[in-house]
Amino acid sequence: MTHGRRDHGEWTRTADGLVPAEAELEFDAEDGDAQRTLLELAVTAAGIGTFDWDLVTGRLSWDERLLEMFGYDAHSFDETLEGFNARLHPEDLPRVGQLLQEAIDSCGDYAAEYRIQLAEEGLRWIQARGRVLCDEAGTAVRLLGAAWDVTAGRSEQQAADAAARRAELLSQVAGELTEHLDAEQAVTRLARLMVPTLADWCMVTLVDDHARAGFLRGLRDVASWHAEAAMRPLLERYTAIRLAATTPGAYLHRALTASGPVRIPPDAGRSVRALLHPGEAADLIAQLAPRHGVLLPLRARGRTVGVLSLYTGQHRPDFSAEDLATAQEAAARAGLAVDNRRLFDQQRDVAETLQRSLLTAPPEPDHLQVVVRYTAAARAAQVGGDWYDAFLQPGGATVLVIGDVVGHDVAAAADMSQIRTIVRTLGAQTNRRPAALLAQADRVMQTLQVDTLATALVARLEQTSGERRRGVTRLRWSNAGHPPPIVLHPDGRVDLLTGDGPDLLLGVEPGTPRRESEITLDRDAVVLLYTDGLIERRDQLLDDGLQRLRRTLSELAGRDLDQLCDDLLTRLLPDRPEDDVALVAVRLHPQNAPRPAEAGPNRTPPNVPPEPPT
Repeated sequence: MTHGRRDHGEWTRTADGLVPAEAELEFDAEDGDAQRTLLELAVTAAGIGTFDWDLVTGRLSWDERLLEMFGYDAHSFDETLEGFNARLHPEDLPRVGQLLQEAIDSCGDYAAEYRIQLAEEGLRWIQARGRVLCDEAGTAVRLLGAAWDVTAGRSEQQAADAAARRAELLSQVAGELTEHLDAEQAVTRLARLMVPTLADWCMVTLVDDHARAGFLRGLRDVASWHAEAAMRPLLERYTAIRLAATTPGAYLHRALTASGPVRIPPDAGRSVRALLHPGEAADLIAQLAPRHGVLLPLRARGRTVGVLSLYTGQHRPDFSAEDLATAQEAAARAGLAVDNRRLFDQQRDVAETLQRSLLTAPPEPDHLQVVVRYTAAARAAQVGGDWYDAFLQPGGATVLVIGDVVGHDVAAAADMSQIRTIVRTLGAQTNRRPAALLAQADRVMQTLQVDTLATALVARLEQTSGERRRGVTRLRWSNAGHPPPIVLHPDGRVDLLTGDGPDLLLGVEPGTPRRESEITLDRDAVVLLYTDGLIERRDQLLDDGLQRLRRTLSELAGRDLDQLCDDLLTRLLPDRPEDDVALVAVRLHPQNAPRPAEAGPNRTPPNVPPEPPT
């Protein structure tokens, strides 16, 4: 800026030329007023309120916009921090107080986002910024700042967050129902998934197809969950006893006959309690004190298989339309999973019933103890192909058979029954040895057009008079693609009887030559035939499964044969077997003593000659 002089004052050069200095000062003042006016207009347009807190006197001054924002006017606001605190949400009060104190202690900046409670408008979200001013001694004397309403933006963000949580919830529900083979187990997880995304607490009820007829007798509360850990014991107890206390007309009863959600009127605790018999359950629902409730039927294929009950506490709003839509989708998926399990169980029961009807009790020839076991797969789709058999031939030899039809369903069980009947008929009417028996069965399958494949192993225990005097028995076997038999010797040794290796499966190439192996066994030995479900796992090699079987059998040496078979299944099978397991075991008791009691009564066909005396 360049200055000149004239007799009566200062001059200064501007864009318009030389003007008196006094005029420039007037222009500066006008510019300052304009800047302040523009700032005030911008603050007003943005809805920003300002505050000035005198930290020495405690006087808190708010402008009109801030007063209006907090639901005050110039007369009702007492210009104290207590007046500000009175509007703060109780949960936010400690945090905001801490932020203010930190800014004052450091003579720094203040920033906070918090909720305020207004009588008519409810909750508002406020964002505030400020700066603490200090004197020359470094003591905080003043806090200047501004605040504005961010409720709209918060609501949009909360809506987006809620939508994301609901989408994640449905994804978790789908994952749980897909992951668990047991749909009921997955549905019990549903209660935890619903809380707290959709509700403060939840119960899951299932319809029991096998229960007695009558109101509520066919229901089971299978799961519950509360967001508050302290309330979970109350809810668990309520879940355990409330069905017995429920009266006709209860909301649960209505949900069982409804096609959509059944909403409980506000003050849901009072409404539910009115439909309970007086007593503990009624007292518990009063303590749980739900404000809102909705029951969603779990439906599939036109029938109700359960009910999902959702409740909110006193500080949570009613279910939104979006919440209900999400809950209905979760209920629909759960209902379908439960009904699918019901259908699978029915199919499994049919296949298992058919299979067990064909797996007859074994014979009990003198000094031979025969034990059989069958364990169905956990999944219906894996039931149906395994079988065992044991019978005596006219010459007195004992024949053991184990097999596995390719496939797992009712059709596989039907194919199994045909093959088992063929082998049994051919073997029980003649004295064919194992290789000849399998070869003839293969040809008969072709003649009868049994269009399937099957593994099978036939073993025969026989004895000449000389072998009887020496106390040994001959075991012959022929293997059509089946896992090898295994022998537990009296001294605890365990051998896999691989022989020359397995031949082709039945049904592949009828007429193929079949080989036969043999071994001499001492009395008190145990022979075990089994299907692949005992040793095969998705996460291990077949050889590893065979070695595990050998080790386990060796550890069980000396046990009663029934106990040995039970313990073998317990140790080797998972809680939910992926495949059927059939096994047949025989112990060769010594023949120089009476038949032991654990072997059971001697039972042989009338056409089989008795065992000669030793």
